[in-house]
Amino acid sequence: MTGAREGRSLAVHGDPHRDPGALALAITARWRRYRLRAYLFGFAVGMIGTVPVVIATAVIAVGLSVVDVVVPFPWDEVIWTIAFLLLFALSGAWAVARWLPRPFRAALESYVWLATRAETHWAEVIDVRPVPRKPEAQRAFLDSVTVTPGIAGEIATIWLALGDVDTARRVMGAMPETSDVERHQKAETAWLIDFVEGTDGPLDALEASAAALDDEPDRLEAVVGVAVDASRVALVRGTDWIGPMAAVRARLGAEPSTVLWRFAFEPALRTMLLYGGIGVAAYWVFTFFASAAQRGSS
Repeated sequence: MTGAREGRSLAVHGDPHRDPGALALAITARWRRYRLRAYLFGFAVGMIGTVPVVIATAVIAVGLSVVDVVVPFPWDEVIWTIAFLLLFALSGAWAVARWLPRPFRAALESYVWLATRAETHWAEVIDVRPVPRKPEAQRAFLDSVTVTPGIAGEIATIWLALGDVDTARRVMGAMPETSDVERHQKAETAWLIDFVEGTDGPLDALEASAAALDDEPDRLEAVVGVAVDASRVALVRGTDWIGPMAAVRARLGAEPSTVLWRFAFEPALRTMLLYGGIGVAAYWVFTFFASAAQRGSS
């Protein structure tokens, strides 16, 4: 398929909150303030948690001095900095994933759970990894793919992300309608295209078709999808966009908490190890030059 730059842009309505990615951006912006708190929490835990380590190394140092053992490098300070780094990173990463206001965490878990399901469906029907997210990669993907009913829904959402509502609507027309699930998915895609184009369609029909699905996983996914759509509308209207996604969380069991932990903890841990490592390296560089200057002056 070619022509990734054709069609009307999202600028037809002039509201950035109607962009398909606007809700994700709002979540990221809200989460950012809690990430800063997590870094401060990690720093505090690192400082306080290192105190017992300092005491322990001091006791060991006294013992070494009694037996007249001299270690030719500042081993105690090395242990302190390693302990601080690990405590800082582990506690801060925990706070990123877990220490969140309950409604926001519930909404976040619902959203991440649904996003993970979408990634799984993409992998099932399209042999392209990873999902193209940047416009250049999306256009390259669209130029290389042929629309079939089985992948029309995924293709339509990419056109929509690029701002081409006309092509998104044409591609949506190829989505199958042979089952209740397929009919619901097509109706929801149509609703999203209308929403991006500037129309807040009622969600009653989508709520009813989601609730009527026989398969439990399909029904849960559809229900959460409608909750996300309700959050999109609330974001545009400036009302409580966290509430709809938080309200549906109780229906999903323990899985979303596991998904969020995997999604948030490991990346946060790597980031905080990096930042903490930079801080530790700066400390040792400063200590080295300060010691060198002191020796030079004496």
